Amino acid sequence: IPRMGMMGAAYATVGGFFVFVILTYAVSQRLYPVPYERAKVICSVGGAVLLFVIYGVISLQGAAGLALKAGLLATYVGVLRVAGFRFKTEFEILRKFLSVGRK
Repeated sequence: IPRMGMMGAAYATVGGFFVFVILTYAVSQRLYPVPYERAKVICSVGGAVLLFVIYGVISLQGAAGLALKAGLLATYVGVLRVAGFRFKTEFEILRKFLSVGRK
């Protein structure tokens, strides 16, 4: 970390959190197994990372940057739809969750 400075600390933090997530997943699955849809998780995380990298390479400022972010977000949702994700159930759960606070 001292040789790399601030970026070394950032890389160490990301690495530490990655190890933490893996270990937490392994222990929690052993104690209380949850049938996650791994393909969906990998597809959604991989797509998000890919679009993040694309935005980092292009990096526009101002209105053009905002338009690029909106376009990448729309692309992300579109790719997930084409990959077989169904959002109806997720939106129903979100709607129920948000309506709880309104009563």
